[in-house]
Amino acid sequence: MKKVPNDTIDPLFDSICKLMEEQQLFHRSRLRLSDIAAQLGVNSRYISECIKNNSGYTFTQFINDYRINYVKQQLQQFPNKKIAAIALESGFDNEISFYRTFKNFTGITPREWLAKASKSD
Repeated sequence: MKKVPNDTIDPLFDSICKLMEEQQLFHRSRLRLSDIAAQLGVNSRYISECIKNNSGYTFTQFINDYRINYVKQQLQQFPNKKIAAIALESGFDNEISFYRTFKNFTGITPREWLAKASKSD
């Protein structure tokens, strides 16, 4: 994830990240900006602007970054587990969306990524 140096992190962005990491909201396939705003008691627009200003991502890209990182972690820990199952666990609605997003973020397919990760271990 693209983050600014810790000494300049916006407190709201820090709260958003903590919420994502501690409660792992990204696992919800239908997670909306308003869900996070409601949990933090902040206007949705502020959440969106904060994410964009601090990470360079849109809300969807921000959530997908968490999902892709989760998938990578799971692929390394459980290389024999079905990729589709991990994708659905991570919060993606379907395999097509997952594969497209994974390739957009990494430049390679999940199988190619897993092969590279296995070689570097």
